[in-house]
Amino acid sequence: MRHEEEGDKLVFKATSDAAIVSGLIAVLLRIYSERTAAEIRATEPHF
Repeated sequence: MRHEEEGDKLVFKATSDAAIVSGLIAVLLRIYSERTAAEIRATEPHF
């Protein structure tokens, strides 16, 4: 997993060879990527 900053937003990138892990990564990236740090901290972990 790595991240880049685009302005005030964080963009996360990750890969895996395992299908189940790739699916879990996709969910996490959908929720947290391209958001500001404040938005990430404010996101409730109920998903």
